[in-house]
Amino acid sequence: MDLPEQMGSLSLEFSARRVDSGPLAWAQKGMWNNIRAIAPDDRHLNVTLTLDVPDGGSSIDRVLTALRTLVARHDALRTTFRTGDDDQPLQMIGGQGAIPVTLAGGPEAAHRLCDAQSGLGARRFDLAVDLPLRVGLVMVGDRVRTVVLCLSHLVVDGWANQLLLDELAALLAGARELPPVTRQPIEQARYEREVLAPRLGDRVAAYWHKVLSACPPSADAFAPRVEPMAPRFWQGDYLSKASLHASQMLAARHGVSQASVFLAAAARVLTVYAGRDTLPVLLRVSNRFAPEVKRSVLYLCQNTPVLLENGGAPFPKLVRSVHLAALRAYQCSQYDPDHVKAVLDEMHQPSVIPDLITLNVVSQGAAIDGDPRCPDGAGPRDLLQDSSFTWRRRFENERIRLFLSVFGGLSYQVIGDTSYFPPEQIKATVQLIEATLVDEAERDGR
Repeated sequence: MDLPEQMGSLSLEFSARRVDSGPLAWAQKGMWNNIRAIAPDDRHLNVTLTLDVPDGGSSIDRVLTALRTLVARHDALRTTFRTGDDDQPLQMIGGQGAIPVTLAGGPEAAHRLCDAQSGLGARRFDLAVDLPLRVGLVMVGDRVRTVVLCLSHLVVDGWANQLLLDELAALLAGARELPPVTRQPIEQARYEREVLAPRLGDRVAAYWHKVLSACPPSADAFAPRVEPMAPRFWQGDYLSKASLHASQMLAARHGVSQASVFLAAAARVLTVYAGRDTLPVLLRVSNRFAPEVKRSVLYLCQNTPVLLENGGAPFPKLVRSVHLAALRAYQCSQYDPDHVKAVLDEMHQPSVIPDLITLNVVSQGAAIDGDPRCPDGAGPRDLLQDSSFTWRRRFENERIRLFLSVFGGLSYQVIGDTSYFPPEQIKATVQLIEATLVDEAERDGR
């Protein structure tokens, strides 16, 4: 892989008062299990974030000072992970250490740094040794023009990513103080064990059992279609202003969230592809409902099963059905993966999770260039010409059939197992969801 022109390296040394250790939070444990299952082919799970520094850039010292503040205030950024004597994972929060910083320049240095951190040639995080953060600085002369952060997915989710970018931008803009951090990862783990687990009781186990028992015979609705490609898993990105505006119109008219509208459109497309009217999927839930985790840098997403029914029904009925199913899922979206594993073992479905499609619809997403409103007299269909699909990367090992994310109603990310979803079907899936939204928005309008 072509790397940006290397201009040197530094160490971001940090010191923090807080030192602690303990078990992982439930969502962390779920991601830990996934990383262990596909290791050492887990480098594609590296998360890269970029922040352009305004006003002609900043000095290296100012950027390092801002980063040092973030590392000191968020435990997740200075944590290593290991397996205890009971084979359960532990997190170890360090008080001192150093994070590697690469200085780079040249054409498209930021883009190429990101590829180098999470592409096929990237270096995975050895979580027992490496801190879960690496930094790249794109230089123009002696000024930092772009900051590139590479993080382990074990310590950040989409919400945490945006929080880190917002706080770094504020510090570089001269902020002297940031709002207090809410719950730290190890505090979240203690809260789950001591407060949440007793409160939930057997609710989550009963929910999983009920949903999976209602699944059609063989939860894996998608038989292999072709010989897999090499590498086997393909990821593409789709940008669609038409989807954004159509989903906003449909959400307003049906009195539900944009997330429910996208889930309904996905249900329509996927049930057709599966050849059945009812389809079990996993709904990825961010679990950021409580104010105690609004300013927390940690991985908090968990997958919860949902039975999508009425795939072929008129769209209003389908939206209502999916919306109610999602609401029930949200009430059981936090759980200990070990307890769920016991349920699956009892039901003789220990491998059902990777057999299911995962849908992830989040409110945060890419900003729209220009005016986000439809031009006067135009509708979502007029924006179809602006839609674009781009293949991003390919990798060999994962535990999915299809993973579909929608960010802010505008941008899609789709990852497919090419044995079940050939490349042309991966692309067609997002295009058909977009077409469903546009068609239904127009139908409601008429």
